[in-house]
Amino acid sequence: MKTLRISLVLFLFLTFYQSSIGQELNFYEEDGILLIPEDGTNFPEPGAYTHFGDVPFGSSKSIKIVVKVEQFLLFPFMTPRLYESYDSNGNPANPYTENEFVVSQLTPVPNPLFVLAGSEFSFTITFQPQSNGVKDIIVDLKPLLTSNNNFNMRGVGLASEIEIVHLVNGQTIINNSQPSQQNGTYMGTLGIGNSKTNQFLIKNEGNSTLTINQWNLTGSSNFQLIHSGNNNVDPGESITFEVRYTPNNEITHNATLTLEDNDPDEGTFVMNFSGKGTAVPANFGKLMITQTYENGNSDFVEVKNISGGVISNIFYLARYNRNRNTSSNPNVAIQLGTFQIDEVKSIPFSFDSDQLIVISTSNNNTCYANRIDMVGEQNGNWAPGKSLVKSNCTSISPHLDFSLTDWQELSLSDVNSARNDQNLKLGIHYSGESIWNNNWINGFPDRTRVVRISSPYNNSTPFKSCDLIIDEDLNFDHNTNQSIEIYRNLTVSNGQFTIGDTESLMMYNDFASISGSIKKIEKTTNLQRVYDATYWSSPVQNANLQSVFSGVNKNRMFQLDPSKKNQIYLNTAYEHWFIASGNMKVGKGYSIDGKQIGINTFTFNGKPNNGKISTQIFFNSGTGVASNDFNLVGNPYPSAIDPMNLIQANSNVFDGAIYLWTHQIDADQGGNFSSNDYIVYNLAGSQYNSVPTPFYISSGQGFMVNAIKTDYLQFDNSMRLTGNNQYFYKEELSKNGLVEKDRVWLKIVDQNKYKKEMMIGFFEEATSGYDLGYDAKLYPGAGLKIFSLAGDDLLSIQSVEKNFESKEIRVGFSTDVEQDLYFGLAKLEGELRSTEIYLIDHKLNVEHNLKLSDYHFHQIETGTILDRFSIKFNSSAVLHLDDKLSDQELIRIKQNVGFIALESIYAIEQVELFDLGGRELSRMEGNEKNIQFSTASFKPGTVLLLKVGFENGLNLSKKVILYQ
Repeated sequence: MKTLRISLVLFLFLTFYQSSIGQELNFYEEDGILLIPEDGTNFPEPGAYTHFGDVPFGSSKSIKIVVKVEQFLLFPFMTPRLYESYDSNGNPANPYTENEFVVSQLTPVPNPLFVLAGSEFSFTITFQPQSNGVKDIIVDLKPLLTSNNNFNMRGVGLASEIEIVHLVNGQTIINNSQPSQQNGTYMGTLGIGNSKTNQFLIKNEGNSTLTINQWNLTGSSNFQLIHSGNNNVDPGESITFEVRYTPNNEITHNATLTLEDNDPDEGTFVMNFSGKGTAVPANFGKLMITQTYENGNSDFVEVKNISGGVISNIFYLARYNRNRNTSSNPNVAIQLGTFQIDEVKSIPFSFDSDQLIVISTSNNNTCYANRIDMVGEQNGNWAPGKSLVKSNCTSISPHLDFSLTDWQELSLSDVNSARNDQNLKLGIHYSGESIWNNNWINGFPDRTRVVRISSPYNNSTPFKSCDLIIDEDLNFDHNTNQSIEIYRNLTVSNGQFTIGDTESLMMYNDFASISGSIKKIEKTTNLQRVYDATYWSSPVQNANLQSVFSGVNKNRMFQLDPSKKNQIYLNTAYEHWFIASGNMKVGKGYSIDGKQIGINTFTFNGKPNNGKISTQIFFNSGTGVASNDFNLVGNPYPSAIDPMNLIQANSNVFDGAIYLWTHQIDADQGGNFSSNDYIVYNLAGSQYNSVPTPFYISSGQGFMVNAIKTDYLQFDNSMRLTGNNQYFYKEELSKNGLVEKDRVWLKIVDQNKYKKEMMIGFFEEATSGYDLGYDAKLYPGAGLKIFSLAGDDLLSIQSVEKNFESKEIRVGFSTDVEQDLYFGLAKLEGELRSTEIYLIDHKLNVEHNLKLSDYHFHQIETGTILDRFSIKFNSSAVLHLDDKLSDQELIRIKQNVGFIALESIYAIEQVELFDLGGRELSRMEGNEKNIQFSTASFKPGTVLLLKVGFENGLNLSKKVILYQ
């Protein structure tokens, strides 16, 4: 009996074993929809069941997975395990940190030996991000003897992220770093009783609200913390605080500021401060060095009387050379003479930027000890070929030590070009604000001044400021291409700050403090139809679509979201387009119809965008009908940006091409636009010759980029420009200011004179392969197109090595209808002006010199044509001519009534005659140096193409116009 039982068990085991081999587990969504598991190399698209979406730090999201066993399974499940994901190339995918994904146990617990067919289990995966970014995992059940037991999941963490900078120079503070003059945490040497206040900015670089839970300043009571009590910082927003140092004795003082916050990486942020007190010299505060100018040959030191009284012959301007002991006599010392009240002197004084300059009451070995102000540091190289100035942006007091943060650096050209009523000018130094009160009071504004608008300003003259304070209306809408420039902070306390369509607001400090709002006006081109679309982006925060675009049909406002699919347009070019509403996201683009025929004016009201801005773009693995890796983004600033800087700063997240909407083709009856209405711009230029090089992206301009991975597109102030705000793509752009490069623009024109272009460029930096930033893929869509081919890539812009010799490039086109088409040259630049360019028609075996005329052909086949044409450069390579012979020397063509005669130095073996459509009209064979053929059947004015083959293998193509 025991033997029988053992045999039965063995039989059942083998039966179960055999039946379990190759069985698959089935995974379902919570609502019963079959979940197709990934294979460990692909990742779910946004919107998929296994994609958690965006989850802010401090929050979590759970997804329930249902597991069904369709047939008997011998071995049980194990607890679901998580593994690092890998992409299709075997490289680690977006990694996650420990505890960011949590697995709940299987429910119910499987039988310890086997699982019956029809059994159903569930478990939960919870995503609780600890930092920013995309996170990938593999979920694996690991049952024995089964396949397809794992799948991928993805989530995007949106964390708060603290960044603290010194507002004077925008230098970032490193958590718990030592005190530093450069970042403002070392206050320097101050006279007892004097104060120095440094301002700092806390910016939230993350994607969820940053909360400061505690401020704690410990250490010396000589330091004081000053802040508003605002403890919450929204994503991309900032708050400021100040630390003031007032020494009360002659020792070094230290303090520590500890911030407790919800940053996942720096939840405790520590700033260490230091400063030193010293006895105040009796004459401290009487004279001050206000500016230096180091030119190598002609140097100056500007000194101002700040005492409030007359000063007579009691001070010296002295210099200590490199490595000179400051307890000895100075190398050079000159007496400064008499100063009247508030007098400013520009004193010729030779110095280098590794020396010390002091004002002192003595010129002997006590000179340095008796100093009342100083600039420079030995061996410091503190301002070579520059000018330093005391300013409202930095410090307005004398100092007993030196820090560059107390000075504003200017170029010598800034000083040389300054007006006579500006602080920048040597010999001029205003105290206090520059004020507009129907005219400028206390000097004309410049980048060193705090500027205050105290009465309405309605002037087209631009100006610069350190801080700009607006107490009354500032109207800068005068149809100019000028900019108001702010080097630090903006405060709109009262009145309206209006900036016109082509004017701009330029800000330089990524961490500027901004309060109040601006009014930025933007205009469309002259719309021919109400439903003409324009790509927009917002230059201000929290711009509401319905408010900004009041009068536009709310159902004709669209946003592109590659992370989702619109079920209405599934599997079409519009499957990622959705109707947009609410506030415009900063850095995102929107497609908006017009509100009326003609020029439409729209107004953006809000806090101007500034500094570091990031907007997420999405990449979807695989291919589809729609262009699912294109993202609609936009210039986020109220000023133009340079696309070259944008491309170079983001070369790891998109393919280096910018696609601009032109709206040349009318919408169809359903209101859908052609996806063929784009121009492309990259580091090589544009495929349209009418687009200037360089080209700038104006405020309010939306544009497309093609993502190469899901990540964040980054903007910052280094990309911004003054002026150049007239390039909003609304119409044919100006051809002025083009930069000559070795480039050719090819055109294709249809029977309705509708034209498309592409560009081929020759660059030292380019290769024959696909070069990010120099090659640009054709935007997908139907309609007339022209492009080149590099492997399987269709390109609107192709850049290759700088070598014309025998270069041949494949060129394709597409058309939706049978029609007559024309290939031609739209424009040539550089050395291509003197290089022959031939279109090779491989279908008709014709070589056509595009410099002589456009190539006309009748196209019967519709769709995308890839293999008919190529472009060859260099006439000797195309025509196989002897380098020593010109074509005039090789053959003579004589026209007579009814025939053409050819005379050659070589025997002519064959003559082929074509019309400009590429159709062969006749062919003659022979072996003669003189040959003639009839033209009696052609009308005068007919253009013919002769292709002549010679006995020695040479070939020649010539265009002939019949004149009799």
